Amino acid sequence: MLIIFVYALITVCVNGLTLTQSDVESQWIAFKKQFRDTDYQSIGLGDESIRRQIFEINYRDIVNHNTEADQGLHSFKLGVNQFTDWTTEEYQGWLNKFDHGASATKSNVRPVSSNNSLVKLPDSVDWRQKGAVTPIKDQGSCGSCWAFAAVGGIEGQIAIKQGKLLSLSEQELLDCTYSGTGCNGGSPTEAYNTLAQRLHGIQNEQT
Repeated sequence: MLIIFVYALITVCVNGLTLTQSDVESQWIAFKKQFRDTDYQSIGLGDESIRRQIFEINYRDIVNHNTEADQGLHSFKLGVNQFTDWTTEEYQGWLNKFDHGASATKSNVRPVSSNNSLVKLPDSVDWRQKGAVTPIKDQGSCGSCWAFAAVGGIEGQIAIKQGKLLSLSEQELLDCTYSGTGCNGGSPTEAYNTLAQRLHGIQNEQT
């Protein structure tokens, strides 16, 4: 037990020592070049020096996680993206805009038969492998997860029923929902109601 503890301690120390300020700074410069080509104040993210500190904290977490992944402690790796200079609270507060109050209720959900003898279901299904999931999309800094969820469901159903995978327009839902909440949140239920009762369909992204 003592040997394992000492090994773990040495590993943590080595990881911390190998990631120098020069390493972090070079990653910061590359990050800004790729994701922040405008001034921080102009895009509403405040002081750049604070963003630099947040980036360093997140980047060190990424490096430590990936080191542990190489040791078999995680099944996936992390990478730098456009949110690496955001705090966890900012990310969750800005992007997680699902409106639970507008979600499905007993009055608008149709019952499903509980007779398990009707069909034998597989243990799992990966719809990506069956060509029913579009490539990853980016909602940016817009709290529109509800629109992406609704559109993703429709895209999958079309692919399953018609054998054709289409990339549909989340932007149409953002612009045309009844409540006009847009980037301030919503629910897939509201989106489906809008499509059925008002828009009578949805455009693809190329339209």
